[in-house]
Amino acid sequence: MAGIDEFLGGSVVSTAFESKSFASLKIIENYWESVRKGRLVPNRFEVDPRGLSGALSNAFILERISGGLARFRIAGSLITEAAGAELRGVPMSALFNGESRDQLADAINAAFDDPSIIHLKVSSLASIGRPALEGNLVLLPLRSDLGDITRILGGFEFAGDVGSGPRKFNIDAQSRRGLTGYAGADVLQFSEDSRERRSPLRSIENPNLNALRAKSNAAANDEGPKLRLVVCNQ
Repeated sequence: MAGIDEFLGGSVVSTAFESKSFASLKIIENYWESVRKGRLVPNRFEVDPRGLSGALSNAFILERISGGLARFRIAGSLITEAAGAELRGVPMSALFNGESRDQLADAINAAFDDPSIIHLKVSSLASIGRPALEGNLVLLPLRSDLGDITRILGGFEFAGDVGSGPRKFNIDAQSRRGLTGYAGADVLQFSEDSRERRSPLRSIENPNLNALRAKSNAAANDEGPKLRLVVCNQ
């Protein structure tokens, strides 16, 4: 079976954009859900490029470096076209203007640590040879081969012509959907002024969390028989 690295190379042919429906992002997210099969997140090795047919030029894989930094392992041709360069090994923050990088880091942290599904609405200002550009981006967490959540399957789709690269983007809005009961309520953040700087989103604590913690502590102090979890990393 051909690897996803082969399918997402620079030779991938870009497909025509369908209105503003962001059809490629829907393909990527629906595929992630189908591979997930009700689990917290799917595994990186389960991602088969054949399931992303029609969206490969918009797809990418990220690897966590540290904190809110993640670098591209693979990026589809439309994304490299917008960047104006090969992106393998490049931090995702390189595609964003400085005022949006803290928001991006906070969103990446949420994707890995909650974990959460992240949607970002982005834009790039017009300049010579570069029309104003809007786009949507999705971040979908994955487990690495070691079992930790340090990979992301993502999609980046544009509503218009990219023009000449490199393009730099601003984050205009974002939404998150936590994947566990402890990730807090789903949160949204929008701005009437798409250029206004926004502080990073903060997690919202589950109102039942304290009661759950108290119940867990009481069970831990019980004199009855206890089970011990043994983890084998071999």
